[in-house]
Amino acid sequence: MLAGILFQITAGIVWIGAGAVISHAAKKGLSLDFIQGMSALIIMVLTLPVFFFSNIKLHALSLGALVLSGVVNYICFITAQKAMAKGPSGLTWAMMQSSFVMPFLMGICFFNVPCSPVRLAGLGVLLLSMFMMGKWGVTAQEGEESEKKEHSRKSVWLFFTLLAFLVAGSSQCLCNLSSYFIKESSAAGLDAIYFRAGVNSTGPFLVFLLSPLWNKNSLRGKGTLGCIIMLTICTLITVGFLFAGLDTLAACGAGAIAYPVSLGSSIAGFLVYTAIRLKERLSLPALGGVILCFAGIVLLAF
Repeated sequence: MLAGILFQITAGIVWIGAGAVISHAAKKGLSLDFIQGMSALIIMVLTLPVFFFSNIKLHALSLGALVLSGVVNYICFITAQKAMAKGPSGLTWAMMQSSFVMPFLMGICFFNVPCSPVRLAGLGVLLLSMFMMGKWGVTAQEGEESEKKEHSRKSVWLFFTLLAFLVAGSSQCLCNLSSYFIKESSAAGLDAIYFRAGVNSTGPFLVFLLSPLWNKNSLRGKGTLGCIIMLTICTLITVGFLFAGLDTLAACGAGAIAYPVSLGSSIAGFLVYTAIRLKERLSLPALGGVILCFAGIVLLAF
Protein backbone atom coordinates (compact mmCIF):
# COMPACT_ATOMS: atom_id res chain seq x y z
CA MET A 1 0.00 0.00 0.00
CA LEU A 2 2.87 2.37 0.81
CA ALA A 3 4.23 1.84 -2.71
CA GLY A 4 0.85 2.82 -4.20
CA ILE A 5 0.71 6.00 -2.12
CA LEU A 6 4.26 6.92 -3.16
CA PHE A 7 3.34 6.30 -6.81
CA GLN A 8 0.38 8.69 -6.48
CA ILE A 9 2.42 11.36 -4.70
CA THR A 10 5.06 11.11 -7.44
CA ALA A 11 2.40 11.47 -10.13
CA GLY A 12 0.98 14.56 -8.44
CA ILE A 13 4.38 16.19 -7.98
CA VAL A 14 5.49 15.49 -11.56
CA TRP A 15 2.21 16.91 -12.91
CA ILE A 16 3.17 20.25 -11.34
CA GLY A 17 5.39 20.61 -14.40
CA ALA A 18 2.31 20.79 -16.63
CA GLY A 19 0.93 23.62 -14.50
CA ALA A 20 4.29 25.38 -14.70
CA VAL A 21 4.19 25.12 -18.51
CA ILE A 22 0.72 26.71 -18.65
CA SER A 23 1.72 29.46 -16.21
CA HIS A 24 4.97 30.21 -18.07
CA ALA A 25 3.15 30.33 -21.40
CA ALA A 26 0.59 32.71 -19.90
CA LYS A 27 3.17 35.09 -18.43
CA LYS A 28 5.46 35.04 -21.50
CA GLY A 29 2.76 35.02 -24.19
CA LEU A 30 3.92 31.72 -25.72
CA SER A 31 1.77 29.71 -28.12
CA LEU A 32 0.21 26.96 -26.03
CA ASP A 33 -1.39 25.67 -29.24
CA PHE A 34 2.06 24.92 -30.65
CA ILE A 35 3.38 23.53 -27.35
CA GLN A 36 0.47 21.13 -26.93
CA GLY A 37 0.47 20.09 -30.59
CA MET A 38 4.17 19.24 -30.67
CA SER A 39 3.99 17.45 -27.30
CA ALA A 40 1.04 15.37 -28.54
CA LEU A 41 2.92 14.47 -31.72
CA ILE A 42 5.96 13.29 -29.74
CA ILE A 43 3.78 11.15 -27.46
CA MET A 44 2.03 9.63 -30.49
CA VAL A 45 5.39 8.70 -32.03
CA LEU A 46 6.79 7.30 -28.77
CA THR A 47 3.70 5.14 -28.13
CA LEU A 48 3.47 3.92 -31.73
CA PRO A 49 5.21 0.56 -30.97
CA VAL A 50 2.43 -0.28 -28.52
CA PHE A 51 -0.10 -0.15 -31.36
CA PHE A 52 1.88 -2.70 -33.39
CA PHE A 53 3.20 -5.10 -30.74
CA SER A 54 0.44 -5.28 -28.12
CA ASN A 55 -2.94 -6.96 -28.14
CA ILE A 56 -4.98 -4.19 -26.58
CA LYS A 57 -8.70 -4.29 -27.32
CA LEU A 58 -10.79 -1.23 -26.69
CA HIS A 59 -14.49 -0.70 -27.17
CA ALA A 60 -15.21 1.73 -30.02
CA LEU A 61 -16.88 4.05 -27.50
CA SER A 62 -13.68 4.05 -25.43
CA LEU A 63 -11.57 5.01 -28.44
CA GLY A 64 -13.90 7.86 -29.33
CA ALA A 65 -14.08 9.04 -25.71
CA LEU A 66 -10.27 9.04 -25.39
CA VAL A 67 -9.79 11.10 -28.56
CA LEU A 68 -12.53 13.54 -27.53
CA SER A 69 -11.04 13.73 -24.03
CA GLY A 70 -7.75 14.85 -25.58
CA VAL A 71 -9.56 17.53 -27.60
CA VAL A 72 -11.34 18.82 -24.50
CA ASN A 73 -8.13 18.74 -22.44
CA TYR A 74 -6.45 20.85 -25.14
CA ILE A 75 -9.19 23.46 -24.70
CA CYS A 76 -8.78 23.18 -20.91
CA PHE A 77 -5.10 24.15 -21.11
CA ILE A 78 -5.87 27.13 -23.34
CA THR A 79 -8.60 28.25 -20.93
CA ALA A 80 -6.31 27.86 -17.92
CA GLN A 81 -3.65 29.90 -19.71
CA LYS A 82 -6.11 32.78 -20.13
CA ALA A 83 -7.06 32.56 -16.44
CA MET A 84 -3.43 32.53 -15.26
CA ALA A 85 -2.70 35.58 -17.39
CA LYS A 86 -5.29 37.55 -15.37
CA GLY A 87 -4.97 36.14 -11.86
CA PRO A 88 -3.11 33.84 -9.46
CA SER A 89 -1.79 30.71 -11.15
CA GLY A 90 -1.85 28.73 -7.89
CA LEU A 91 -5.56 29.18 -7.25
CA THR A 92 -6.38 28.62 -10.92
CA TRP A 93 -4.57 25.27 -10.72
CA ALA A 94 -6.23 24.33 -7.42
CA MET A 95 -9.72 25.02 -8.71
CA MET A 96 -9.05 23.30 -12.02
CA GLN A 97 -7.69 20.16 -10.33
CA SER A 98 -10.79 20.04 -8.11
CA SER A 99 -12.77 19.12 -11.22
CA PHE A 100 -12.29 15.42 -10.41
CA VAL A 101 -15.68 15.72 -8.66
CA MET A 102 -17.30 15.58 -12.10
CA PRO A 103 -16.19 12.02 -13.00
CA PHE A 104 -17.03 11.14 -9.38
CA LEU A 105 -20.60 12.36 -9.91
CA MET A 106 -20.72 10.61 -13.29
CA GLY A 107 -19.85 7.33 -11.59
CA ILE A 108 -22.62 7.83 -9.03
CA CYS A 109 -25.27 8.80 -11.59
CA PHE A 110 -24.51 6.31 -14.36
CA PHE A 111 -22.22 3.52 -13.13
CA ASN A 112 -23.55 2.66 -9.65
CA VAL A 113 -20.57 4.04 -7.74
CA PRO A 114 -21.61 4.13 -4.03
CA CYS A 115 -22.13 7.54 -2.45
CA SER A 116 -21.87 7.93 1.33
CA PRO A 117 -22.93 10.91 3.48
CA VAL A 118 -19.23 11.61 4.09
CA ARG A 119 -18.62 11.89 0.34
CA LEU A 120 -21.59 14.24 -0.04
CA ALA A 121 -20.14 16.35 2.78
CA GLY A 122 -16.80 16.36 0.96
CA LEU A 123 -18.53 17.61 -2.19
CA GLY A 124 -20.14 20.42 -0.21
CA VAL A 125 -16.84 21.40 1.41
CA LEU A 126 -15.13 21.40 -1.99
CA LEU A 127 -17.78 23.69 -3.47
CA LEU A 128 -17.43 26.04 -0.48
CA SER A 129 -13.66 26.11 -0.98
CA MET A 130 -14.13 27.07 -4.64
CA PHE A 131 -16.44 29.91 -3.60
CA MET A 132 -13.85 31.22 -1.12
CA MET A 133 -10.95 30.95 -3.59
CA GLY A 134 -13.01 32.61 -6.32
CA LYS A 135 -14.34 35.37 -4.07
CA TRP A 136 -11.06 36.40 -2.44
CA GLY A 137 -8.47 34.95 -4.84
CA VAL A 138 -7.60 38.08 -6.81
CA THR A 139 -6.16 41.05 -4.93
CA ALA A 140 -5.41 44.50 -6.23
CA GLN A 141 -2.20 44.84 -8.23
CA GLU A 142 0.29 47.57 -7.53
CA GLY A 143 -0.46 50.58 -9.68
CA GLU A 144 -3.93 49.38 -10.69
CA GLU A 145 -5.82 52.42 -11.95
CA SER A 146 -9.25 51.95 -10.40
CA GLU A 147 -11.58 49.66 -8.51
CA LYS A 148 -13.51 49.16 -11.74
CA LYS A 149 -10.42 47.87 -13.52
CA GLU A 150 -9.63 45.54 -10.62
CA HIS A 151 -13.19 44.19 -10.67
CA SER A 152 -12.98 43.63 -14.43
CA ARG A 153 -9.70 41.70 -14.12
CA LYS A 154 -11.13 39.58 -11.31
CA SER A 155 -14.26 38.81 -13.34
CA VAL A 156 -12.22 37.70 -16.35
CA TRP A 157 -9.98 35.51 -14.14
CA LEU A 158 -12.95 33.90 -12.39
CA PHE A 159 -14.79 33.28 -15.67
CA PHE A 160 -11.86 31.46 -17.29
CA THR A 161 -10.99 29.60 -14.08
CA LEU A 162 -14.52 28.23 -13.70
CA LEU A 163 -14.58 27.43 -17.40
CA ALA A 164 -11.28 25.52 -16.97
CA PHE A 165 -12.87 23.64 -14.07
CA LEU A 166 -15.84 22.57 -16.20
CA VAL A 167 -13.74 21.71 -19.25
CA ALA A 168 -11.19 19.75 -17.18
CA GLY A 169 -14.00 17.81 -15.51
CA SER A 170 -15.53 16.99 -18.89
CA SER A 171 -12.15 15.73 -20.12
CA GLN A 172 -11.77 13.52 -17.05
CA CYS A 173 -15.28 12.11 -17.52
CA LEU A 174 -14.52 11.19 -21.12
CA CYS A 175 -11.16 9.69 -20.17
CA ASN A 176 -12.71 7.63 -17.36
CA LEU A 177 -15.20 6.10 -19.78
CA SER A 178 -12.38 3.96 -21.18
CA SER A 179 -12.00 2.36 -17.74
CA TYR A 180 -15.64 1.34 -17.75
CA PHE A 181 -15.60 -0.17 -21.24
CA ILE A 182 -12.07 -1.57 -21.58
CA LYS A 183 -11.90 -5.36 -21.59
CA GLU A 184 -10.54 -6.76 -18.30
CA SER A 185 -7.87 -8.75 -20.12
CA SER A 186 -6.52 -5.52 -21.59
CA ALA A 187 -6.85 -3.30 -18.54
CA ALA A 188 -3.54 -3.99 -16.81
CA GLY A 189 0.04 -3.29 -17.77
CA LEU A 190 2.07 -0.38 -19.09
CA ASP A 191 1.18 -1.31 -22.66
CA ALA A 192 -2.50 -0.60 -21.96
CA ILE A 193 -1.63 2.62 -20.15
CA TYR A 194 0.47 4.01 -22.98
CA PHE A 195 -1.89 2.68 -25.65
CA ARG A 196 -4.56 4.91 -24.15
CA ALA A 197 -2.07 7.77 -23.80
CA GLY A 198 -1.27 7.52 -27.52
CA VAL A 199 -4.95 7.46 -28.51
CA ASN A 200 -5.66 10.37 -26.17
CA SER A 201 -2.86 12.44 -27.76
CA THR A 202 -4.41 12.23 -31.22
CA GLY A 203 -7.12 14.65 -30.05
CA PRO A 204 -4.80 17.56 -29.17
CA PHE A 205 -2.76 17.00 -32.33
CA LEU A 206 -5.87 17.17 -34.53
CA VAL A 207 -6.96 20.42 -32.85
CA PHE A 208 -3.45 21.83 -33.27
CA LEU A 209 -3.65 21.18 -37.03
CA LEU A 210 -6.82 23.28 -37.12
CA SER A 211 -5.54 26.00 -34.75
CA PRO A 212 -4.32 28.35 -37.55
CA LEU A 213 -8.01 28.95 -38.31
CA TRP A 214 -8.42 30.93 -35.08
CA ASN A 215 -4.86 31.59 -33.92
CA LYS A 216 -3.01 33.69 -36.47
CA ASN A 217 -0.10 34.36 -34.11
CA SER A 218 2.39 31.63 -34.96
CA LEU A 219 5.26 33.17 -32.98
CA ARG A 220 6.86 30.50 -30.81
CA GLY A 221 8.83 32.66 -28.40
CA LYS A 222 11.92 31.94 -26.35
CA GLY A 223 11.42 28.92 -24.09
CA THR A 224 8.92 27.12 -26.30
CA LEU A 225 11.16 24.10 -26.87
CA GLY A 226 11.73 23.71 -23.15
CA CYS A 227 7.96 23.83 -22.54
CA ILE A 228 7.35 21.15 -25.17
CA ILE A 229 9.95 18.85 -23.63
CA MET A 230 8.69 19.43 -20.08
CA LEU A 231 5.04 18.87 -20.97
CA THR A 232 5.89 15.65 -22.84
CA ILE A 233 8.05 14.24 -20.04
CA CYS A 234 5.53 15.21 -17.34
CA THR A 235 2.67 13.62 -19.26
CA LEU A 236 4.47 10.32 -19.86
CA ILE A 237 5.79 10.00 -16.31
CA THR A 238 2.53 11.09 -14.67
CA VAL A 239 0.46 8.61 -16.68
CA GLY A 240 2.78 5.75 -15.74
CA PHE A 241 2.91 6.48 -12.01
CA LEU A 242 -0.78 7.41 -11.78
CA PHE A 243 -2.08 4.11 -13.18
CA ALA A 244 0.59 2.05 -11.40
CA GLY A 245 -0.56 3.64 -8.15
CA LEU A 246 -4.21 3.05 -8.99
CA ASP A 247 -3.56 -0.66 -9.64
CA THR A 248 -1.47 -1.06 -6.46
CA LEU A 249 -3.94 0.70 -4.17
CA ALA A 250 -6.94 -1.06 -5.74
CA ALA A 251 -5.28 -4.44 -5.04
CA CYS A 252 -5.00 -3.39 -1.37
CA GLY A 253 -8.64 -2.31 -1.26
CA ALA A 254 -7.66 1.36 -0.98
CA GLY A 255 -8.34 2.55 -4.52
CA ALA A 256 -10.56 5.38 -3.27
CA ILE A 257 -7.59 7.33 -1.88
CA ALA A 258 -5.65 7.29 -5.18
CA TYR A 259 -6.93 10.49 -6.80
CA PRO A 260 -7.12 12.49 -3.54
CA VAL A 261 -3.45 11.69 -2.83
CA SER A 262 -2.23 12.61 -6.33
CA LEU A 263 -4.40 15.73 -6.63
CA GLY A 264 -3.56 16.91 -3.11
CA SER A 265 0.14 16.53 -3.89
CA SER A 266 -0.25 18.41 -7.17
CA ILE A 267 -2.21 21.30 -5.68
CA ALA A 268 0.07 21.67 -2.66
CA GLY A 269 3.23 21.41 -4.74
CA PHE A 270 2.05 23.94 -7.31
CA LEU A 271 1.06 26.43 -4.61
CA VAL A 272 4.59 26.15 -3.20
CA TYR A 273 5.99 26.65 -6.72
CA THR A 274 3.91 29.79 -7.34
CA ALA A 275 4.81 31.19 -3.91
CA ILE A 276 8.56 30.73 -4.48
CA ARG A 277 8.90 31.18 -8.23
CA LEU A 278 6.11 33.64 -9.01
CA LYS A 279 5.99 35.38 -5.59
CA GLU A 280 2.22 34.89 -5.35
CA ARG A 281 0.68 35.64 -1.96
CA LEU A 282 -2.79 34.52 -0.89
CA SER A 283 -5.25 36.43 1.27
CA LEU A 284 -6.36 34.68 4.46
CA PRO A 285 -9.85 33.83 3.09
CA ALA A 286 -8.30 32.40 -0.10
CA LEU A 287 -5.85 30.38 2.00
CA GLY A 288 -8.80 29.11 4.01
CA GLY A 289 -10.39 28.06 0.73
CA VAL A 290 -7.27 26.08 -0.15
CA ILE A 291 -7.37 24.31 3.23
CA LEU A 292 -11.05 23.47 2.71
CA CYS A 293 -10.15 22.19 -0.76
CA PHE A 294 -7.77 19.66 0.82
CA ALA A 295 -10.44 18.70 3.38
CA GLY A 296 -13.02 18.15 0.64
CA ILE A 297 -10.63 15.97 -1.35
CA VAL A 298 -9.93 13.81 1.74
CA LEU A 299 -13.65 13.40 2.54
CA LEU A 300 -14.40 12.34 -1.03
CA ALA A 301 -11.99 9.43 -0.57
CA PHE A 302 -14.30 7.74 1.97
